[in-house]
Amino acid sequence: MKQIIVMCAVLPLLLLFVSQFALDQQHATTNNFIYETIDVAKEQAKRDGCFTVENMDNLQEAIADRLKVKKDEIIVIATNTPKYRTNDYQGAEQIYYRVEIPVKKIMAGAGLLGIEDEDNQGKIIIENSVSSELLAP
Repeated sequence: MKQIIVMCAVLPLLLLFVSQFALDQQHATTNNFIYETIDVAKEQAKRDGCFTVENMDNLQEAIADRLKVKKDEIIVIATNTPKYRTNDYQGAEQIYYRVEIPVKKIMAGAGLLGIEDEDNQGKIIIENSVSSELLAP
């Protein structure tokens, strides 16, 4: 009888580990998708010399559709004036971008552990720069 009582107490805690592992796998898949999507937008920006409005909208829509978040929750801050490639590196041709994506559920079983919904969320922030490939007219 003691074993059944102990098992009833321990089993939910053990299930937390399994469900957290599954959630971590989902987060890894999501991160891979986000990096691939940003890489596509970055390559387009390299060719255009900057992040165009259309490029940023496509980036936001792709991420919002996949992650089931609102488009306006995804923040994209990027260079939107054309930068031109130079013959030698000066840093002036760098295209800056920063993408912030909300993550709603970080911990599995947060309610069981006493973690509030406001504390069980965060942001994925990807910030970098890339050299422009646009030639000066």
